[in-house]
Amino acid sequence: MKLSRNVYLLLLVNILLQAFYWLYFRGLIINLYHSEQTEGFWAEIVQTFYPRFFVEKYRFEADFFLRKAEQILWRLLLISIFLIFLSKFIKKNIFHNFFAVFLERRKVVFLQILLTGGWVYESFTWYKSLLRLAHLRELYEPYWLIRFVPFPEADEFFYWFAALYVCFLLSFVPRVARVFWAFSVVLIIILLGFLYGFGKLDHTYATWWYVSILLIFLLQNQKQVDAWALRLMQCVVASVYLQAGLEKLLISGWEWFSPETLRYHLLAHPMAWGIELAKSDVLCILGSVFMLFFQLGFVSILFFPKLKYIFLPAGVLFHVSTFILMNIGGWLSYWYLVYVIFLLGENQKSHEI
Repeated sequence: MKLSRNVYLLLLVNILLQAFYWLYFRGLIINLYHSEQTEGFWAEIVQTFYPRFFVEKYRFEADFFLRKAEQILWRLLLISIFLIFLSKFIKKNIFHNFFAVFLERRKVVFLQILLTGGWVYESFTWYKSLLRLAHLRELYEPYWLIRFVPFPEADEFFYWFAALYVCFLLSFVPRVARVFWAFSVVLIIILLGFLYGFGKLDHTYATWWYVSILLIFLLQNQKQVDAWALRLMQCVVASVYLQAGLEKLLISGWEWFSPETLRYHLLAHPMAWGIELAKSDVLCILGSVFMLFFQLGFVSILFFPKLKYIFLPAGVLFHVSTFILMNIGGWLSYWYLVYVIFLLGENQKSHEI
């Protein structure tokens, strides 16, 4: 079997990354863990990829962070192998046809309204939080490029949010939709950067955020929209679940299926029903199996679309369960509200079939 240059390049990148980690970066992580150093080029790199490293190193052993780094390398290797498999054994026209779809513009507008509504609703909470945090600016430690944006005074946040709402409104004007949606996305990045600069990070908006970025490419001023970006949204959401499932296997291994694993999480976030479930070994094992089956299996709906009628309800059950059992999230979660991208009813381009 003849391999292409791209395959060799992908393999070379993985080899170089593995060598760099094991020969240098692993020791650097250990040194940063045992030292009080929080500044410098490599310290900033580590903090960029793991923002809470210099806080959580006082809670966890060094092996915890090393396993985190190593499972990222393993995930990259597994994804590379998967891509090589697809490139060699799946016909190119299948990829082409997968992305060769169109969507009615009214459905794109519906998705835009849904995303905008979610961001506007959340922004009311951000505004109140940032007004309180403005009085604690001495504790502010911005991440990445946000450090180049000065933290506003309390009375300046009004104008930041006013600009956000104006951009959202103007993004519904077809001729300038992409420009002002892009401005909206940038403003959301900055405002969330201000919030996360006080040490609390979460993934509440992870999939909602990825879909919002890609919406830019669907904002086309025509009745039938070239919807390759919708397919990419679906791939990204599915890959997020796949990565979460792989992380569990690569970090915990077979221990993930031990009743103690789920029991630990249930008791760490005590809720009445969660405590009851934690008393049963069988239910803890079944819960772990269901979670892994859902996260690893979700990607299958990209290849077998009818499976969405199984995995989308399973996703709603999964996220609602985490709220009921561990008080994580809420009854309504952006993680399953974003499933609308699988239900918009895109159509295959007739001349591509």
